[in-house]
Amino acid sequence: MLPKSKRIKKPRCYLSAPITGHPIEEVTAQFAAMEQGLTSKGLTTINPLRNQLPYSAPWWMHMVVDIATLLSCRFACFAPLWYTSRGCRMEHRACRIFGIHIVDRYGNIEEVHKRPIWLFVLAITITLIIIKL
Repeated sequence: MLPKSKRIKKPRCYLSAPITGHPIEEVTAQFAAMEQGLTSKGLTTINPLRNQLPYSAPWWMHMVVDIATLLSCRFACFAPLWYTSRGCRMEHRACRIFGIHIVDRYGNIEEVHKRPIWLFVLAITITLIIIKL
């Protein structure tokens, strides 16, 4: 096995689809179909159904964990009719703000977002503060 520094990491892709108000079987099947197309393109998929929270947890709690998870990804994939879900719209907006590229379920890039300069400045500032502590 290669040392950690020599391993090649596959890009992470967050999956987004309407969940609230839909049967769990339907949602699970939709995420499985999205995962199949994206993993064949070499992406590591991040499924919000596996966010370590119980399905019965409050909506806002799922959104906090999901947005934090989304921010650790380079790509995001949105299911058809994503715009009908308030949570998906929030995740889409986060992609635009934080420069996360949006791909279709086959791994083709649909929207390219540049990471804003203020994000780099913030990251450098936080790093410098941590180093001085």
